[in-house]
Amino acid sequence: MELKRAHSLIDPHGRNYITFHTPPAELTIGRGGGVDMHFDDPRMSRGGKVAIVWDGRYFVENRGATNPPSAGGREIAGRAPLDGPVTYGHLLIEPHEGGFSIFHLTGKAPRLSERMAHLIREISQAGEGWGDGRV
Repeated sequence: MELKRAHSLIDPHGRNYITFHTPPAELTIGRGGGVDMHFDDPRMSRGGKVAIVWDGRYFVENRGATNPPSAGGREIAGRAPLDGPVTYGHLLIEPHEGGFSIFHLTGKAPRLSERMAHLIREISQAGEGWGDGRV
């Protein structure tokens, strides 16, 4: 699955968010190195990360995060379907038909991996935009 459409906006509450309409097959999020989206968020583990994975449907995987993501008030220790809101640090990940949105509740934009930055450049060149350009 290729990333074809995404956008980044500021919601009415000043929160930065990214919506993936056709997300990549895997997207990694965390505070440490080696992730697609790096957030300087003290509520996230430095050593672990969280992945959103396509496997016929979307799943959230905890990959060693000691401050794990949670869904419905329950910590995600391994893999869980992304069928409702998931929190990780100051992030809120919400599924929608065909993709998902990631809200950073403090309004801070992430640093992007080279792979993610390349995909965003492709989106921009295709004229589909990347919102306000903060990410």
